[in-house]
Amino acid sequence: MLSGIRGKENLARKVAMYLMTQCCERTLREMARIFGLGCYGAMGWVCHGVKAKTERDKKFRDRIGWIAAEIYQQKI
Repeated sequence: MLSGIRGKENLARKVAMYLMTQCCERTLREMARIFGLGCYGAMGWVCHGVKAKTERDKKFRDRIGWIAAEIYQQKI
């Protein structure tokens, strides 16, 4: 999950990146380093893509919302 394979779609990894930006208080640069990305701009681009998918796919949005709720519950 922490490293990607060029040319292969890895939605779980992208969702993890998106949720990390939503739930953690870290900079994009720190998160990009964790996921092995070359630059923090790639992190922003991935998050933009996941957010766009949540806006057009209700089932996907509900799944992301459920996962985020579980993460927030763990933080309390």
